[in-house]
Amino acid sequence: MPSILSKNDIEDSKKITIGVTCKNLCKGVGVITEYTGKGVTFNDCSCVREFKWMCKLVQANVPKKYWDFTLRNLIKEFIRENNQVLALIDGYVNQVDEMIKEGVGLYIEGVHGLAKTALSCYIIKQFLRADKEAYFIRMSNLTHLVFDSIKDETSREKLLWIRKRTHLLVVDEIEKDYKISDEATFSGAAISEIFDEIYETKKCLIITSNVTKDKLAKTHAESVVDRIMELVDIPLVGKGYRSTVDKKSLIIKGIKK
Repeated sequence: MPSILSKNDIEDSKKITIGVTCKNLCKGVGVITEYTGKGVTFNDCSCVREFKWMCKLVQANVPKKYWDFTLRNLIKEFIRENNQVLALIDGYVNQVDEMIKEGVGLYIEGVHGLAKTALSCYIIKQFLRADKEAYFIRMSNLTHLVFDSIKDETSREKLLWIRKRTHLLVVDEIEKDYKISDEATFSGAAISEIFDEIYETKKCLIITSNVTKDKLAKTHAESVVDRIMELVDIPLVGKGYRSTVDKKSLIIKGIKK
């Protein structure tokens, strides 16, 4: 089970990359032909690299909003206020193999608008660049996936891929779910089992949350909270991470004069 990409995922990625990002340099075939005195050579066009990268992002379920996010998108004030934790994230992505070997995980916490999701997606992209498998999912969607996997083969294969193939799992908004704190229920037991498996197999786990670890007991079973307690704290502070963009000016450009 090497991939969870569907045929439609692949075709959609091709449509917006092959022959497009290279501005038709390869005439839409994805190959550059070069004639030399020694014969003909065929090389992948730059659009093929874009296609392969996009497939990785789609397979990892990275929200499109964060495909192009880099640390350069952070405003200076945010960087200054979060200098130490950003250094920890930098140290984390610079040692992907070591983090995987040791099963190191992060707990990214802060109020709304502090780049929690953006930074977790940034970390995923560094794992992908290191040819590792990673996946992004919101907590509520993980619970839905567990239920769907009971009857739906595609959901079952996706859940199995996440559990067995990924080196890194990002669970976003972990506190935003319900009816999973009781391990006597199906959902509670299933989610506890997933977190137990992550812990026991030393899978890298990154969690984002608007609340501190000690408040997770309202949502999750005691065993899950216990696993999460071992994650390295990445507390973000400030008012926001990006400058205000005047999108109205983009609309004005389209007004016919």
